Amino acid sequence: MFVDSHCHLDFPELASEREAVFRLMEENRVTHALTISTTLATFPDVLKVAESHPRIFASAGVHPDEERDGREVTEAELLEMAAQMNAAFNYEATFMISALKQSGIKGLKKYLTERLPDGPWHFPEDQMSDMPMRMLASEITREK
Repeated sequence: MFVDSHCHLDFPELASEREAVFRLMEENRVTHALTISTTLATFPDVLKVAESHPRIFASAGVHPDEERDGREVTEAELLEMAAQMNAAFNYEATFMISALKQSGIKGLKKYLTERLPDGPWHFPEDQMSDMPMRMLASEITREK
């Protein structure tokens, strides 16, 4: 099983290509994907994409560097987004995570560790990815 854990299937330029993307995922054994909400304004579209396909999931949140909303998101808005997600899908659990405050991560790790089956390692222990080193370096630079 392969999961694309960070994609933006809600982007308008992908709207006409979405079914082709789903077919390519299937052909390449990508069984699930997590499409990411980055702003309050884009959350409804992210939710619609996830509702349209049984193996697409959505995040409910706002990117900490995103300025398109023109203000910081409130806790009440985040809780409303989570409530919409829980109403749309039959989730076993919901995790409130803050990348900036690094909160909520321990609970998610514990939850996943208790439920994931043992399996073979896909990479040597000291290798994070099969991404070429040049591309990995550019991603690290971009993230900074």
